[in-house]
Amino acid sequence: MQSCKPQLLNKSDFEVVVFHPLTAQRLEAIRGEIERRLQEDLQNGKVHMLLRVSEENEFKKPLSPQDQLDEMIQKNPNLQNLKQKLNLELE
Repeated sequence: MQSCKPQLLNKSDFEVVVFHPLTAQRLEAIRGEIERRLQEDLQNGKVHMLLRVSEENEFKKPLSPQDQLDEMIQKNPNLQNLKQKLNLELE
């Protein structure tokens, strides 16, 4: 959920875009609780949460540390040499 930041659409509606349908399904299950809590805290009975699964190319998914390293090495092959010389490994 940390990578799915809500986007305010207007004074009462906000949208949460998620990467996976299962995440959307889980959020949908607790949508009422989320809306009720926000309505109470914000003193706005019209707060409404919209859920949407992102399009394939809409957002770049967060990369794992290994994927980040691979991208960096692809941009700068000298990093691979440095990694080998220092005998570095990802945990």
